[in-house]
Amino acid sequence: MALESSDLFVVQKVGGGKEIRKASLQQLGDYLQTEPGVVYKGTANFTDSSALPGVKNTGDLYINSGPADGTWDWGTNSGSITVVQPGDRALWNGASWDIIQSGAADAGVEKVTGSEPIIIDGTAAEPNVNIRAASTTESGAVARLATAADVTASTGTGSTAAVVTADLLKKSNEDILTATSGGLTSVQGVDPIEVATDGTNSSTANSPAVSIKDSGIAQKGAVALSDPDADLGKPSDSADYATWVGTLNDTDAQTTKGVAANFVFSDFSALEDA
Repeated sequence: MALESSDLFVVQKVGGGKEIRKASLQQLGDYLQTEPGVVYKGTANFTDSSALPGVKNTGDLYINSGPADGTWDWGTNSGSITVVQPGDRALWNGASWDIIQSGAADAGVEKVTGSEPIIIDGTAAEPNVNIRAASTTESGAVARLATAADVTASTGTGSTAAVVTADLLKKSNEDILTATSGGLTSVQGVDPIEVATDGTNSSTANSPAVSIKDSGIAQKGAVALSDPDADLGKPSDSADYATWVGTLNDTDAQTTKGVAANFVFSDFSALEDA
């Protein structure tokens, strides 16, 4: 969908109280037309003083064509950069060069980490990602699903590696219901309610323990509320946006106050003009 001149952007003033204002596409275009433009002048070797342009105009942009990392040799630059890499950019600001480093040395995956039950081994160049086996004390992958033969009372395997599915548990419950009569014979939980009779929370077959699951992605259940006054920080506090996001709480629910304090108002047209 094409942008229209009346479409709005959100801007934040850098001075004063740092108010959030709106600006239309037309206003933004009018402003940009009054600013000096950037003119791409091609490639040149920043490590060779003889390649320095004889005539420089504000906004002239060059890309470093040097074959390898080398010493900057085009005179003064605003960032006091001494070493440049292939692909770095140099922009003449009217008095000196602004160096925009390409970051090529940082490209690609540098490290792979895993959260339980994911395990990372192998080498840094060839990491091996796997998942540990589930046990009674640790989360992980199950070996297999149980079959009807596994849970047969007289001949079943009773394997500790096989996980019983809901259909098999339902059949067992039906058999118990048929074998008993009168009074309460079982307590069953409907997700996210859980019923334990195996000793969890001091439960027994005659004294079941009823609990509720914690909520999660695609899992309804109990949820805690985030502190609405908690400082979430900002992306510039971290190496990059993804790193900052990784520091945020992803288990607690945000309150209305917390949303109002930390996120931009959705109706930009209600904001004051910039």
